[in-house]
Amino acid sequence: MARSPAEGPLAAFSARASWPLLLPLLSAPLLTAVLGKAVRAIAGLPHGRLLPPGELAVQLVLAYALAAIARRPVPFLLAQAFAVLACHAGQAFRVSAMGGPIRPLDLLAAPELVRILDLRWASVLAAPIALVAALVVGNLAFRRLPAAAAAGGAALLAAALAFRPGLAAALADGGMPYVPWRPTENMLRQGPTGYLLGELARLRLERRDPPTRDEVRTALASAPVETRGDFRPGGPGPARRDVVLILLESFWDPSLLRAAGFDRDPVDPSLRALWRAGGNATALSPEFGGATANCEMEVLCGIPTRLVLPGIAFASGLPNDLPCLPTLLSREGLAAEAFHPNDADFWSRDTAYPRIGFSRFHAADEFVLDDLDGDRLSDESLFRQVRDQTRAAAGAGPRLTYVLTLTGHWPYPLGERRRADAVSAASAPPEVGAYATSILHTSRALASFVEQVLAASPDALVVALGDHLPVLGESLDVYAESGLFDERGIEETPEAFRAVASVPLLVVDGRNGPVDVGTISQFELPALVLGRLGLPVPPWMSALLPPAGWHFRPRDQGVLVLSPDGASRLCLSREQAPACEVAFLWLQRARVVARDLVEGRQFSLSTPPNEGAPPAPPVADNGGGGTDAISRPRGPSSRPAHGAGGPARRPDPHGR
Repeated sequence: MARSPAEGPLAAFSARASWPLLLPLLSAPLLTAVLGKAVRAIAGLPHGRLLPPGELAVQLVLAYALAAIARRPVPFLLAQAFAVLACHAGQAFRVSAMGGPIRPLDLLAAPELVRILDLRWASVLAAPIALVAALVVGNLAFRRLPAAAAAGGAALLAAALAFRPGLAAALADGGMPYVPWRPTENMLRQGPTGYLLGELARLRLERRDPPTRDEVRTALASAPVETRGDFRPGGPGPARRDVVLILLESFWDPSLLRAAGFDRDPVDPSLRALWRAGGNATALSPEFGGATANCEMEVLCGIPTRLVLPGIAFASGLPNDLPCLPTLLSREGLAAEAFHPNDADFWSRDTAYPRIGFSRFHAADEFVLDDLDGDRLSDESLFRQVRDQTRAAAGAGPRLTYVLTLTGHWPYPLGERRRADAVSAASAPPEVGAYATSILHTSRALASFVEQVLAASPDALVVALGDHLPVLGESLDVYAESGLFDERGIEETPEAFRAVASVPLLVVDGRNGPVDVGTISQFELPALVLGRLGLPVPPWMSALLPPAGWHFRPRDQGVLVLSPDGASRLCLSREQAPACEVAFLWLQRARVVARDLVEGRQFSLSTPPNEGAPPAPPVADNGGGGTDAISRPRGPSSRPAHGAGGPARRPDPHGR
């Protein structure tokens, strides 16, 4: 008997294939809209758009990929829900805790992030992955048609990124304007994965070949040659002397958290007195809560990061050897050694440090773990062991000793002895008290270390500063409650921008004592050190400095501009004010020189300064008065410092 079509292969095909092909078309938009709105509501974020086109495209590919290996619909829906939830929750948490979304280049830091997580946070990160994996394994099958749909969708997105990035960016934008300098706003409009798609497309659109010799020549020529007398020693002193440079993990002044209710000053009185004698100077950091390697790049090399060089500077090593401070001082006869009690390959320091001039790197395996905070060497022990090492080599001549601490790293574990001498924070989460206690002991150890260095080498130049502000809990509420910045707009005003970037800076110039250098950016420090030693600043480094008396801090949300009169402005475009014109001209020059040094052919090292220099335009004023006047900053005043500046090409919207 002949079978009817309803009883033949078509019926079997329909029964087996209909839900894997049709269900994702319904579940992807529904889960994306519902779970996205719920996560944003819980996190206290604006709702954004329910179904951004780029987000929906990525989630459809993910849905068909899961359907391709699913046997039954219910476990498939659960796996998809957990995957969608993880995407939204990850971005929402990043915004709440650190003031901005996850970007594609941040994903390069994932291995380092996993290595520093404690058990609690490792479990939180692993839980959604484990749940999705369990649901997939327990429901495992293979279906050709959904697999073909997933592969086809992924191929289309990949082809758009590779060959038509403008199309991919337009898909991510979904007809809404892309707002430069507003990553959180863009993420809320584009969705958590749609934002990543759009940022990848923009990286492709902005991708350029390394600068040519002519571009470098023009950039160098636009930097006026100026003496930097502001950073010269106040009295005579030897140029060949010990230099001790200390970068302290998450080192900041917790007393600025006025609402925390501390029962004592979290900064040790001895260090507080030293810092006050130096005018409570501050350095402006490119980072918040992490990415210490970028701060190192600035402090050691004078090369601005983030907008000039996106991503993590040391993440995969450096393609070129760089004439950074260790190299420059080695040429003057100073042995350059680095000390950091972490794994040598963390942030690829074992590769990067030799490229910037360190002759030796003392990593974790060279320290005696005799005093721990959690599983990390305490700063007291670190400083003691560094002193022992340098004391043993005292007869070998002057040296550059670079120390990067580790104790202050989140989540701020403390040894038993340090917990017994704790700072109480009555009106803040326990993590804030732990952080303040960590700062108390680190500042005490630092003051003692500085005293010991100067006792052994009275002419030594000692520079100590924090790398970035700390992460204090799962949101920015602690900062917001003290009026430092709003949790959803940490860099919306010059005052907030300055607060989120400012870390303590201590400069002790041997017998001259603490030096008041005001507020400078971290990338100005190498020139400061050379100036205090009476050594020339190389032309390429001068080209990376702001004009004399100005200070710029580029970050993802704009450029903070401190003008010579102490006023401040947050600049989002060069047309915004005359002060912004100065900043954006510098930014483009810095980008050309930095890219040439780090990833180019290093024409900056061989091009004579001011070769073919065009006439330098007059330096713009600070923007006048009225409603467009530059507002006064809070906190320590900004005093004139050194620098050089001039015109160059206008940067792209991100300043990358």
